[in-house]
Amino acid sequence: MVKQGQAAAAAAKLEKYARPPASQPPSGDAAQGLPSAPASTSSASGSEQPNTPEETLQQVLEAVTSSEKRLSDNMEKVQLHLSLLHQDHQRAREQGEAEARFSTLEDSHSPLQATVMGSLVRTFIFLDLEATGLNQDDPKITEVSLVAVHVSSLRNPVHDDSGKLQLPRVLDKLSLCVDPGKPLTQKAAEITGLSNEQLTTCEKQLFEETLINTVNEFVNRQAQPVCLVAHNGFSYDFPLLKAELLQHQRDFPSSMLCLDSLPALRYLDNQNRPNTVKGRYSLPELYRRYFGTEPDLSHYAEGDVITLILVFMSRAEQLLEAASYKRWGEIAPMYGLPTVQ
Repeated sequence: MVKQGQAAAAAAKLEKYARPPASQPPSGDAAQGLPSAPASTSSASGSEQPNTPEETLQQVLEAVTSSEKRLSDNMEKVQLHLSLLHQDHQRAREQGEAEARFSTLEDSHSPLQATVMGSLVRTFIFLDLEATGLNQDDPKITEVSLVAVHVSSLRNPVHDDSGKLQLPRVLDKLSLCVDPGKPLTQKAAEITGLSNEQLTTCEKQLFEETLINTVNEFVNRQAQPVCLVAHNGFSYDFPLLKAELLQHQRDFPSSMLCLDSLPALRYLDNQNRPNTVKGRYSLPELYRRYFGTEPDLSHYAEGDVITLILVFMSRAEQLLEAASYKRWGEIAPMYGLPTVQ
């Protein structure tokens, strides 16, 4: 009986080891998503042979090397991200300091303080408007162009191999044609090349909330503080733009600076020669004087802005140091308009 029991137990063990192993959940490296080395290889006869220890070790080393490379790549990405965050924080801190210094001067209305505020400006937004007529015509805007230039580009102009001054490569531009809602004078149509028929045919919209929001977003996305620059701006562009904004009960911040390049350039030319006969200071004449050639696209709003930027850059260091600034709150609207209800 004992021998028969031992035989039965032996038969059960043989049957256990002969049965194919049931599938089991992955464990170890496979459970962690790591590549695992195959346990055997196929021989020429088709039967599977177990890997040698050297082969198994080589496969494990390859898996470890691959994991280390992925880890190294991830660490480089983390370091780059941290570096960018640090740069953003540094720029935000510097801009915050500039805005804080700027705000401490806002309550003062002396020309000296305005000049000090001008030294803190980080973006100059050059502006030109085309309109239906002159001041006495109660004009409406037909075209507006703004080009934003960082102060670093003005202080560090670039010239080509022939010595010709180049526009800054980094510029933000916004140019829009506008339905004025009133007829252009014949003179304005001749000068600008625009007509009511053209603007209507091209389905241009009025100066309204959407346009105002677009202009505000353009201004707000620039490095602050900003300063508006226009040629004859104190007499024409700024008062006209303010009148259009106030019609919709909108306006720029009263502390925003503006600069008129016309009196500023005239002052630079005559400050040491008070008895010199003053010449004309139109943009085309200034451009001819500084560059010896005709400007492109005069009386197109964007063309005039590009001409103004180049004229300004030719004397940028002097203008940035000596120009007289005003605050937007000091600009009176060109005319009164009924407000939109």
